[in-house]
Amino acid sequence: MITDYEIVTATRVRELQDRVRERIKSGWQPLGGIALLHEEEAGDQKPHLVFAQAIVSSNGGSSHS
Repeated sequence: MITDYEIVTATRVRELQDRVRERIKSGWQPLGGIALLHEEEAGDQKPHLVFAQAIVSSNGGSSHS
């Protein structure tokens, strides 16, 4: 049974891979595929991409904020 859910984000694919791998080592599992988000912040000249991966834990995996 799933006991926790998080979304890991990064601005580069390699960074997302590294972050997800670290969560896997802590007992988390990826859920579904990667999502791409276009985010805009005040003052930005153009939107930037954010890569996201949902992860779940069934054993109370430790949270990494």
